[in-house]
Amino acid sequence: MKKLLTTFILGIIFINNLTASPIETENCGCDLQNKVEVLLLNQNLNIPQQSFRIKDLTDKEINDIALRLCAYIISTDTQGFKVKRINRIVAEGIDIDTNDPNINSFVSVFLNKYKNKLICPKDKRSSIARDKHLFKEALWRGVIDLFDEMLFDDENYTIDFNAYEIVNGKKETVLDFIEVIRYAGRGDPDELDSIKDVIIELGGKYGYELKD
Repeated sequence: MKKLLTTFILGIIFINNLTASPIETENCGCDLQNKVEVLLLNQNLNIPQQSFRIKDLTDKEINDIALRLCAYIISTDTQGFKVKRINRIVAEGIDIDTNDPNINSFVSVFLNKYKNKLICPKDKRSSIARDKHLFKEALWRGVIDLFDEMLFDDENYTIDFNAYEIVNGKKETVLDFIEVIRYAGRGDPDELDSIKDVIIELGGKYGYELKD
């Protein structure tokens, strides 16, 4: 986060230097906003997400990607977790080159745009036999690496943690689900507290805090 602020300040200085020289700005033949985006891109930082557009997906396409992501989360019990695998699944689903230098931003856009549709089907063997959002499924199964190595990496990803499902007539977000995990006696309490604190820091809210 500090790196992002520092680079943004450098970008402002870069613009000031450009505008301080009328000859350069008059002859450059380009928009200053484009220069800022190029500067940030060269620093491997997130440009505002509207700069990265992905195709509109059908419900079936979204569901197919969600099922692949859910299956991968389940498989991490034996295969271990790798961020590149998540990126690859999303990239293939939205027809983006897996080697695209901006893949992290495209993945962020996908996860946010379709956040309420990324649902893992219920596991009848689980004590919570209901559908769950991808992030909740990861927490329930103890796949903390998804958060530590990807979702909380705010220098590479910009994630909206306010996806919700309606449970017992109320909105249930990831923060609400952490309390469900506690009640079920799963997970390490200190670890859950740390996850909750980071989610709140990154803009996550409880269901009752969300506006209609």
